[in-house]
Amino acid sequence: MASGKLETDIVKLALARAKRSMLGVFGFSFVVNMLLLTSPLFMLQVYDRVLLSRSGSTLLGLLAVAVFLLAVLLVMEIVRNYLLNRISVRFDQDLGKITLAEILSKGAVSKPISDVNAIRSFLNAPFVLALFDVPWMPIYIGLVYFLHPMLGHIGLAGAVIIFLLAIINDRFTRESAQKSNEAFGAANEFVERSTRNKDAVMGMGMLPNLINIWSNYQSAGMGYHIRFSDRNAVISSLAKVIRQVVQVSMLAMGGYLVIHDITSAGVMIAASIIIGRALAPVEQSIQGWRGLTKVKGSYLSLKEFMASYEESNTTIPLPAPKGKVVFQNVVALADSPVEESVRPQPVIKGVSCVIESGESLGITGPSGSGKSTLARLMLGILRPISGTIRIDGAELTSEVQRQFSPFFGYLPQDVELFDGTVAENIARFREENPENVIEASQLSGAHDLILSLPDGYETRIGASGVNLSGGQRQRIGLARAVYDRPSLVVLDEPTSNLDNDGRIALINTIKRLKEMGSTVILIAHQPSLFSSMDKVAFVAGGQIQKLGPALEVIQELNPKKTVVKDKPAVNSKPIKTRPKVSVKQIGSL
Repeated sequence: MASGKLETDIVKLALARAKRSMLGVFGFSFVVNMLLLTSPLFMLQVYDRVLLSRSGSTLLGLLAVAVFLLAVLLVMEIVRNYLLNRISVRFDQDLGKITLAEILSKGAVSKPISDVNAIRSFLNAPFVLALFDVPWMPIYIGLVYFLHPMLGHIGLAGAVIIFLLAIINDRFTRESAQKSNEAFGAANEFVERSTRNKDAVMGMGMLPNLINIWSNYQSAGMGYHIRFSDRNAVISSLAKVIRQVVQVSMLAMGGYLVIHDITSAGVMIAASIIIGRALAPVEQSIQGWRGLTKVKGSYLSLKEFMASYEESNTTIPLPAPKGKVVFQNVVALADSPVEESVRPQPVIKGVSCVIESGESLGITGPSGSGKSTLARLMLGILRPISGTIRIDGAELTSEVQRQFSPFFGYLPQDVELFDGTVAENIARFREENPENVIEASQLSGAHDLILSLPDGYETRIGASGVNLSGGQRQRIGLARAVYDRPSLVVLDEPTSNLDNDGRIALINTIKRLKEMGSTVILIAHQPSLFSSMDKVAFVAGGQIQKLGPALEVIQELNPKKTVVKDKPAVNSKPIKTRPKVSVKQIGSL
């Protein structure tokens, strides 16, 4: 594993790589700022040499040199903008996929991706180029001093005033900008979480109340935003006017010096242009301060979200697991706490058990006893706060989970399908193997159901499976769980949306999985579903209260009922051999 510092500073490291790459932009900025002196120097030569000598050839020569230097300036400007664009893309490549993986693994909202996009957009924003131009301001002011000290005094005074305005702007807008970002972030998160429960919102008349809650977040954000924007606008406008005042004062002083034959008209014009160029980046920095404040909030938010990221090290690939699961004094929470200060009580309390490979285990118990948490633990979705979980002897660390998860099958209580075809969802969006897709659908008893869809296996499901009923989603989710003959299959309340035919298909699927040698974990409340299981565990209070042969535990839990083991299921069909047919041909079967 990487060191703790490396793991928790993944955002800082990505930004550091971007900063190192900007050394090239800094070098090009030096050339650009030197070439920006072309115009004032040209004006100086025209006023002080050409107009006095009335030499057309001198004017043409100066013009040719100026045009050439401005052409070089064009190339330099394009190159440094290209560099910034590629630096921003590199930052996105460094963090985009990692951030999305963390969001999906933690079940978080999409704000971290928005934070990555905000930082990426900032890295190639005009404000960044203004920051690169600010360090050259002393050189410009030094040149003005070289032309005449009085002109330099005026330029220096203007620069100091605008710098003070930039500091005042930061002080008076920082808190409002931060609170505005927090309020808008809370509003966006509320919307994202609320849309997941659209049916409940619309079905129970909750829409007006939720709109009021969102409006409170949004109003708070807008209030702070207006306060921040108003102050920023006042200071930005003041800085713009001060720059104009400095240039006018420079021309006035230059005119005075020309009248008294202390300096020339060319010096007056050149000094005005140079000082305007010197003060422009500072003025742009004030105008762009809102973007800097916002991106700073995005950086801190993203850094906090990625603090628990563990970098995956290249390790020796482990062999495919056979499905043996061992719990050793496992204590776990239902989910990771949002804040360190808020630590809920453990849901799983010191669980120890062994599930042999190829064994089938039914888990039952009252609601809230920790059954689903056990399922998520053995799949590596959750990590215990103490104790260990081993799959085939390997501790289920993040790296081991990444290697083993393709060999796991999981049907959660709330089945979520993704925008794509039925075949793509069953194949888990891997490179499709039509034979394996068909075998999985036959194994789960979903083949006929899928063929009844408008385009068969090529039917597009839509986001979250909106084009399917709850039972159809659960049947296709079961096919996805058994795709490619997984070594460990966990089914959490798999009959919640199934009709009688679906329950029969589920029982047949479990029997076939056992025949194939898969380890099967079935979580359910109905004891009748456990008749073909090897063992049954009764969970209560976060602990396994009973664990033993299925018939004995079921009889103990339901002493008045008689359980018949391995009762033949109706409509049981043997597994067909893998047919030589493509997925796209299935719709015509």
